[in-house]
Amino acid sequence: MNKYFLLLLLGILWACDEHHSENQSNDEDSSNPESQSETKKEKLVSLYKDSVIPLFKDIPDVNPPQEIHINAEDLNIDAGAASDYLEVSQGLIDLENEAIQLFALTHEVAHMATLPQAKIFNLASAIPKGNSTNDYQKAEYLADLIAIHLIHLKKPEKFKLIQGDFEILQEIFGGEVFSHPSGQKRILSMKLYIEDDHSKDEALAFKERFLAIWNMD
Repeated sequence: MNKYFLLLLLGILWACDEHHSENQSNDEDSSNPESQSETKKEKLVSLYKDSVIPLFKDIPDVNPPQEIHINAEDLNIDAGAASDYLEVSQGLIDLENEAIQLFALTHEVAHMATLPQAKIFNLASAIPKGNSTNDYQKAEYLADLIAIHLIHLKKPEKFKLIQGDFEILQEIFGGEVFSHPSGQKRILSMKLYIEDDHSKDEALAFKERFLAIWNMD
């Protein structure tokens, strides 16, 4: 009897020790900033590859970058793209808002889609400068428009979340600088498209807003 009781006790102690080791390992993972950062990075990469890249498949001559480069030193919410290069900040990775992450990534690829989209509308091969709105600022308005239009069209549930977070986006955009309009103006531009979309065909609302930005003074 004692022999069997001893074996049973040893089995229980072994199972408890195994469970404790597993919990300890999980606790170590959850308290390890590098492990958490890697997980957040993987989620952002998956969001980009699974949700952002497919948004552009119907626009000719747009080849979104396949890899994301991380600026681990930048804790601001930021991203940038050029040709086949896409860089995101650590701040964007750490952001606990997937809808805004989706918009930010889509906005960057939308820069690459702006001139191909202009070609579809039979416009010039370069964004024209205005007297009050320079071509850099127009590029931001147009990338915002393309991004919100594609998300509205293909991911309506995410669009609603982004629309609900416009105040947060406006704060992230910040004030006006030479290359970027103010957050207030950028949100207003997207709202004008959304208002037109309620009363018109989506494609027509998108085209009219695109042309309005393109021809800004």
